Amino acid sequence: MTQDTHRQAVERFEDARDAVSEQYTKMREDQRFSDPTDPQQWDDAARKLRSGRPCLTFDRTNQFISQVVNSGRQNKPSIHCLPADSKADIAVAEQLNGIVRHIEYVSRAGIAYDTALENAARIGLGWIRVVPEIMRPETNEQEIRIKRIHDSLAVYLEAGWTEPDGSDAMHGFVETMVSERAFKGAYPKASTQSWEGARPGWFADKQVLICEYLCVKETKQSRLTITIEGQSLTMGEEEYWQLRQQTGMEIPAEPFEAKVRSVKWLKLNGVEVSTLPPVDWPLVRTHPGSGRKILFVGVHATHIPGMHIGEGRLLLAELLEHATQREFVYRHEWRVNDLVIWDNRCVLHRGRRYDLGERRELRRVSTADVSSDAAKTV
Repeated sequence: MTQDTHRQAVERFEDARDAVSEQYTKMREDQRFSDPTDPQQWDDAARKLRSGRPCLTFDRTNQFISQVVNSGRQNKPSIHCLPADSKADIAVAEQLNGIVRHIEYVSRAGIAYDTALENAARIGLGWIRVVPEIMRPETNEQEIRIKRIHDSLAVYLEAGWTEPDGSDAMHGFVETMVSERAFKGAYPKASTQSWEGARPGWFADKQVLICEYLCVKETKQSRLTITIEGQSLTMGEEEYWQLRQQTGMEIPAEPFEAKVRSVKWLKLNGVEVSTLPPVDWPLVRTHPGSGRKILFVGVHATHIPGMHIGEGRLLLAELLEHATQREFVYRHEWRVNDLVIWDNRCVLHRGRRYDLGERRELRRVSTADVSSDAAKTV
């Protein structure tokens, strides 16, 4: 939720928008030309020449679009899992197919497929989205859902993508218009300033344009390759050491680095990241034990209520720079059996890089400072 994340998203969005600007302009013309409710098949120049005279339109495009869409509805697409090589298990593929069918059924994926197909037939571009939804908030249980995207021209992928399905893009954006009331209900303390996107035209009153930012992050993970009874296996360092303890044998291993992908999913308005509603915290706190004043700052802070956003962020940056001066920083070099204790209320802390080839086991315990008054009420 940092300003750097928002700035990076804006820069990437501008690159993605510029890359498809000309193509999307032509697609919007196709969209207006084949609009079944109001086909705009006369250009502005022709309308001016016929000023005062009727401009009759006999639409011949939608019958062919409907033919393509209806053919797709009769032969509905679906996702199938197939064994790829001799090591694949047919039974596992069938089980995965059952899971996929369940996801498609509960998602009503046919609607998403039909919408994407109609958009593709009308302007040459259609999208679906696969997202997680929380089913049980108390346990954070999530399930995969297939959703439709009404407006294909509200989607922007990383500039330079070439694969037909966009699978080579490392980030993308989806713009959505919501009512101001709905936005405030979801993000009560977020600014209602709209995302400065690429949608042409005007916005209706009391509406907010938000943008979903999806970014693929690649991290390197240390892995090991071992050979047991002629069979090659890959595993993590922890699994390797557990195997050695279980067998009591020294197993030769070949280390390598594997790339692990994860997706960061954020929602942006015009000034900030709105994935989670922001929370107000006092900038200066009093330590309950010593009574000393504490600066409560960090990169997570976005602004100071009551101050202009620019001035507030400048002050936050200055305070953070002051708090992280060299004379105020302690860097710990971990050794076996080390025990480090810090007061989380008045210490900024962060992890640093370390040699992935070294085995580490680190355990953290957090304790709460229960005041005497609170203790009496328990």
